Amino acid sequence: MMSAGVVWRWQGSDAPPAAAAARLATLRHALAALSLPHRGLHRAHAYLHLLACAPEEIITSVREKGAQFSELEYLNAFKVIGAQRGLSAADMRAQLKQLSAALGHVGVTV
Repeated sequence: MMSAGVVWRWQGSDAPPAAAAARLATLRHALAALSLPHRGLHRAHAYLHLLACAPEEIITSVREKGAQFSELEYLNAFKVIGAQRGLSAADMRAQLKQLSAALGHVGVTV
């Protein structure tokens, strides 16, 4: 649910980095206002940090440390990152294939 909300908020955003930082601050504030337990806030913060990483960094992290999020959360993060960075569909498919392999899945989930 958290990752779906983040994707919804970020979709179609072509704003400059300053506006993106403002949206992150607003999202952090909204999460804090929900009075989530500390663990929930920490997980949300980790997910927001994930959105600032390059797909290659995420794949390397999954290979080294194991999955920190569900497959759906990773897929939503890749969707946001791809939109932010203007990645082509072919590049996204290649990144998703590598992610799937790192997660230990046989096929690619799109």
